[in-house]
Amino acid sequence: MKQPNIIMILTDEHNGKVVHCGGDPWVRTPNMDELAKEGALMEHAYCNSPLCVPSRSSMLSGLMPHTVGIFNNAQSLPSDRATFVHCLGAAGYETVLCGRMHFVGPDQRHGFEKRLVGDITTAVLGVSLAERRYGYFAKCSMPGRTGIERSGKGESAVMAYDKDVTDAAVDFLETREEERPLFLTVGLYGPHSPYVAPQELFDYYYSILPEPAGLSEEDWNSMHPFEKQFLNNRGLGMETPEEIKRVRAAYYGMVEYEDFLLGRIVDVVKRTVGLENTILLYTSDHGDGIGCHGLFWKSNMREESLRVPMIFCWKDHIPAGSKLGGLPSLLDLSQTFIDAADAPKLPGAEGTSLMPYLLNGEDLPENRPVISEICDIKGEDPAAMIRKGRYKYISYYGYEKECLYDLDEDPDENCDLAEDEKYGRIKGKLKAELEQVWDAEKVCRQRAEFLPHMMLMRTWAKEQKVNLLYDEWNQEGESRNQNYLIVDGEKLF
Repeated sequence: MKQPNIIMILTDEHNGKVVHCGGDPWVRTPNMDELAKEGALMEHAYCNSPLCVPSRSSMLSGLMPHTVGIFNNAQSLPSDRATFVHCLGAAGYETVLCGRMHFVGPDQRHGFEKRLVGDITTAVLGVSLAERRYGYFAKCSMPGRTGIERSGKGESAVMAYDKDVTDAAVDFLETREEERPLFLTVGLYGPHSPYVAPQELFDYYYSILPEPAGLSEEDWNSMHPFEKQFLNNRGLGMETPEEIKRVRAAYYGMVEYEDFLLGRIVDVVKRTVGLENTILLYTSDHGDGIGCHGLFWKSNMREESLRVPMIFCWKDHIPAGSKLGGLPSLLDLSQTFIDAADAPKLPGAEGTSLMPYLLNGEDLPENRPVISEICDIKGEDPAAMIRKGRYKYISYYGYEKECLYDLDEDPDENCDLAEDEKYGRIKGKLKAELEQVWDAEKVCRQRAEFLPHMMLMRTWAKEQKVNLLYDEWNQEGESRNQNYLIVDGEKLF
């Protein structure tokens, strides 16, 4: 069989629950829905770390974050570590990155032979370009009160960047003359915060989304100490129902905007390389809490932070309209693409190819677990979760309190079963299985060894006024004046 083209549309921070074809009754995602109708929706897909760089590094290397040793956004994937992109290149593919991948450091390729558009986030540790990129929303892409307070309707650099990336991808496909099979990653930044959406989309979702309940005192008292620490470290907690609704309206609007861009990409694929010999994948690097359980952004073990959309389409190969059960993760993508491309094996890869299940329209094995982990540098200790079948167990380093949820009966994680004796055997088995691969003390030591290097490199970058030009977005991005908030019809700069 001829090697298929592979096109991956990878967004940032898309909560896997906020997709219409995945069961959300309010969000409008016609292009994601159509892709699922023509292909397969993986119903319960997970990231392996709810944070950008560790998640993406794990996906590219085919290794769990603790294996590749990357846990936070200040770390770099080693240049001598092969990725699945190297495997595809070795198999004869033209490998192209258009837009975001959040590479840190001087290596901005990691196997990609071409890069059409740079990143919106800086590649230099300690050098921030946020003021130029975000204007009024300069402090809103990171978790904190400012991002909640300035959420609403307007325009931000996120949407402008994603439009430019999509324009570049469309132009590339329309003018491409290369005859090699193509692996193209279109890296979009939405629906990542700032929580700002175009006025029409914001107003629509603000009018239809249900009124959220704020975090009650009872909710706060029952919250795990890890989650309380997460909120305290970011100046969050007890956000009002109005603030939560405003965040969600903006977030839903951004998801619909990303769906529109996806439609443009699918249309040009149909006109150029065609769907018959092209695998299309839409997915994201992790989710967003959008106020559920009082949590926003990511970096926690809740489903909203861990779940990602995962939709495959390969016309006449993947049965149309498939909805596959089981627990795939981003770790599996390396093996899946290598399998489809008949490419060289990726040394040590820990994932499993999804291709046999996709081609046969079959669920993944019911007893196959998925693991996700976090060890950030923002004040919280490590945490990890394992899900197997209907049950999900969470271990928080430094805390006696564990969590156990039956996600079939309690998909919103409102009833913690960890202290229920009836579930002691289930909790014990999941804990033992997680501890076979997750060593929180070792991870803490790795983090402690890394931090002095990070601090020194930050000082160096500031002192030397380091600026990596290959990280720059296009020249037009420097002069955009689209970073404003609309309040009662007036632009607030």
